[in-house]
Amino acid sequence: MFDGQTVVFVSCACISVWNTETSQVDQFISDWVMDVRGLCISPNGKLLAVTCESAVHLVAVETWTRLGLPFHHPRSAFCIALSPDNRSLASGCADNDIYTYGA
Repeated sequence: MFDGQTVVFVSCACISVWNTETSQVDQFISDWVMDVRGLCISPNGKLLAVTCESAVHLVAVETWTRLGLPFHHPRSAFCIALSPDNRSLASGCADNDIYTYGA
């Protein structure tokens, strides 16, 4: 949950956005989603970071569209975290390395 009324979760090979006020799923993201291992919402609520197979994708929360090209890993990406200032992210990979991206 990131804004008090929205829950983002992974189910059935898609990312679902559920509205707690209406008890309805507002959005399904499935066109590029496979083997999601981690989700993280930025502290300002504007970005969703997703680990999907061997890549990290950034999604604009306002439109639920993917931003730019994914950050690729040599093996499966398992976890993701965004910095408090929304400028950096770190992801863990099956090769036992942590990858960082940012300004």
